[in-house]
Amino acid sequence: MIQRTSTAQDILEKFKATISKDFGLKNVFIIHNNEKINLVDFMAIKDLAEFLYDGKEFHIIESFKEGIIDVVVKYDFDIRTFEFNKKDVLGSVISKCEDVFNLDFDNYRLKFESIFYDRLDHKTTLDNITSEFTMLLEIVKAEKHPFTVDLYLILDKIYNATKQKTLVKYESDHIPSLKEIVDFLIDKYGFEESTMSFFKVNAFDEPIKRMKISACTLKNFEVEERIKIMVNKTLNELEFELKKFVIYVLRAYPEDLHKTVEIKIPLDANLSEFKTKIIAALKKTDPAYGRSIDTFTFQVLNAFNLPGKYIIKNDSTVRKYNFASNKILVRPVDNQHTPKQTDICVFLRKRISEERKYEGYQEVLIPEKFKNINPKNFDAFKLFIISALNLIGEEVSNLKLAIVDYKNFSWKIMDGRETHLKDGDEIGYLLKTEEHGKDDFQTDELTAIKFSENRQNYVFNYKLVKEKPFTINLEG
Repeated sequence: MIQRTSTAQDILEKFKATISKDFGLKNVFIIHNNEKINLVDFMAIKDLAEFLYDGKEFHIIESFKEGIIDVVVKYDFDIRTFEFNKKDVLGSVISKCEDVFNLDFDNYRLKFESIFYDRLDHKTTLDNITSEFTMLLEIVKAEKHPFTVDLYLILDKIYNATKQKTLVKYESDHIPSLKEIVDFLIDKYGFEESTMSFFKVNAFDEPIKRMKISACTLKNFEVEERIKIMVNKTLNELEFELKKFVIYVLRAYPEDLHKTVEIKIPLDANLSEFKTKIIAALKKTDPAYGRSIDTFTFQVLNAFNLPGKYIIKNDSTVRKYNFASNKILVRPVDNQHTPKQTDICVFLRKRISEERKYEGYQEVLIPEKFKNINPKNFDAFKLFIISALNLIGEEVSNLKLAIVDYKNFSWKIMDGRETHLKDGDEIGYLLKTEEHGKDDFQTDELTAIKFSENRQNYVFNYKLVKEKPFTINLEG
């Protein structure tokens, strides 16, 4: 820091002369409030003289080197600058400070901006603390404060059913690391590090997030004197880490389905494990399911319990897979179909104009290119439907299509306007003739519901299967 002389201008001239002599100006930076300012640009600031005259504190460093960070350390009135690699750990800085300042860091901490670091952070790399080329650290005395960790211990495997937990208080004079708590539980309660798991809890002392056991302190709890943690003695998933699925089996494809079991599967299970757990649950109801998962297909049912998306990928997880619902249909593999992951599963239904209804369900796997129907691809889509119905040679203009909209209790005529196809959609078809000229493609059943005073009660209940399931909890 430059000492003040008689006038600001005198200080400015002396500053320029000193810097030019000792460093040169091109490759020099001023560090002020942990901000770096190129000295060449800084010289252009007209109030530089006032900055110096006011005695503001700054540090001068030379040009930045690739992968190198300048660590400026302040202890009382002593200021030192050390050069480290950005991948160096904080433990190296602490060791350097102990040697240079003759300190024992059991009693001191490093402060960077508003965050404090100590020996327990020794494995943290410098580039994880700041992305800048400079770091201004201050050594401060470590104040001792009483600190309490409320440990809610789960001592058995039936917590999800009983919610029973045991409260133990861990008291310390500092914010402890999880490793300290691990050692405490091993010593006092016979826990094993390889099987215990930690969770953050909410205001109601319920687990909300799994934590990793590491050497870092618990600063991210943002509390001063007390934190709460739940500890499970086993690796069993807790309720919030599970997703419930309702499993259906086949009576007659696709609309006569039987709700068989409900199971809970870990969110982090991959889809192969997901399928294996489902088959294991079904095997308990019928030994015929005691076969490889490759001999079954798995489909997600839509809101109206019609089969939709085929679950083909096995490498994704339950958490990441985009399930349209939690209802899954399991049935033997149909060797006539080889669905692709991108296919859209829809059902073609024949229009019976005279009876104002539709009959039959013919499953068709629609290529992804027809996911969004528009005027440009509508004729090509109709040709695809003609081929699927084995009506080769039929004129495109003779084929009329409609798609059901259960939420509005109607059938929407498809005429080339924008239509977004979804798994499980029902598409009605009719080979149009003069006698069908006035067909509105509606059904008396849906029309009656549409104009019923209780129509809102049908929106999510229409077509639902009502068998009562039993539950199998597959947490392991």
